Amino acid sequence: MFTKVVDNKRSKKDTSATLFLFTALVSLLVAGCSTGDVEARFHRVSDDTPAVEGTAEIRETNLGRTAVEVELSGLPEPGLLLDSSSGVYLLWAEPYAGGAELLGQLEQNDNDTWELVAASRLEHLRLFITAEPESDAAAPSVLRIATTGLIDVK
Repeated sequence: MFTKVVDNKRSKKDTSATLFLFTALVSLLVAGCSTGDVEARFHRVSDDTPAVEGTAEIRETNLGRTAVEVELSGLPEPGLLLDSSSGVYLLWAEPYAGGAELLGQLEQNDNDTWELVAASRLEHLRLFITAEPESDAAAPSVLRIATTGLIDVK
């Protein structure tokens, strides 16, 4: 963009226009990182599981993946659950057709919330949390701690 220079100074109008164009360009670049956000709430599976509260923010990235950002509260240490062999909480994505994809281990932060940022190849899914002995579980245990409803990213 060429601007008219008068006495080696840009006019106020030219500076405002340049700032507007720069802001619009940055907004477009940020918007290009995702195509839309979906927020899903977690709920406990039964009266035998902890009263979990939390959300998952899900969005499709421009690379065709599904980005998942989870924050939960109300989870005790995994070893305090019915199955005392549990050592970690894992987040899974379940496609509508069944099966499960391990997204990762939830980490506890300083204010007793559990968090994870992960990615999935799925576009239509349900998220759920299990307590497992180790983070490299090949399949989820039968006991689900919390789950979301069905989520359509597209």
